[in-house]
Amino acid sequence: MVHRTNSHSRTTPARAPRGAAAHLCATRGAAAQNRAGVANWEQHLRGRVAWAEQLNPRKAARLRRLLAAIDWTS
Repeated sequence: MVHRTNSHSRTTPARAPRGAAAHLCATRGAAAQNRAGVANWEQHLRGRVAWAEQLNPRKAARLRRLLAAIDWTS
């Protein structure tokens, strides 16, 4: 049976963390990546990872490990 339409979107939602922000925070410093001036950048990213966990728990676990390695004091 061939489905003519796919009910599952393959595009990533705009708010879904792709890992780039977390990676750049880890390599270049957390404060430098908060270009939008979000009041609590660490909690903002952790919230996005929690949201993404509903879609892909394995990727969220990887992102959580990456967030744990970030020095948030800089």
